[in-house]
Amino acid sequence: MELNEAIIQRRSIRKFQNKTVSREVLERVLKAALWAPSAQNLQNWYFIVLGGQEKNGLLAVLQLEFTRLLLALQDSAPWTAAQRTNWFLQSAFEAPVLIAAFSDSPSDVNPDAPLSVAVAVQNLLLAAWSEGLGSCWFTSGLYAVQDTLSAHLGVQDMELVGLVILGYPAEVPAPFPRRKGRVEWRLGL
Repeated sequence: MELNEAIIQRRSIRKFQNKTVSREVLERVLKAALWAPSAQNLQNWYFIVLGGQEKNGLLAVLQLEFTRLLLALQDSAPWTAAQRTNWFLQSAFEAPVLIAAFSDSPSDVNPDAPLSVAVAVQNLLLAAWSEGLGSCWFTSGLYAVQDTLSAHLGVQDMELVGLVILGYPAEVPAPFPRRKGRVEWRLGL
């Protein structure tokens, strides 16, 4: 698949086929992530790839934590926060693979560190699409469950940047129109 085609056609997938993703395909996808550019060449990303019971165990912990938090915040949290969280969890339980993306450089020391991880995740998403996989990148509210997820995964001294679910798409949503006025030209020609 040509790069521009992958960029334009890639969608966030939330419904997955009941089909295993081979380790070889996952290795190619992760290899693409590892070749991303990074601030000061930190290469500060760290990925944990979960499937089967490992994935479901993490999602069960995540579901408990989010339920506890959303109940505590039900009067102040917007309805959309709960809805987005539920959509993600439903999709994540259905997807065969979940990838936790961490930074081994804290953002309070290096504010660019999470951005470098995000660039690596973008490579991962595009490589997954080129392999016929769908994915969805989730970041909403993870700061609130960072410690619990890190403890569950046995990860210390790293900052959780996001979660990615992967699998073969059961459906591909239509694209949303691109917003107008997002580029201003000042070439000075």
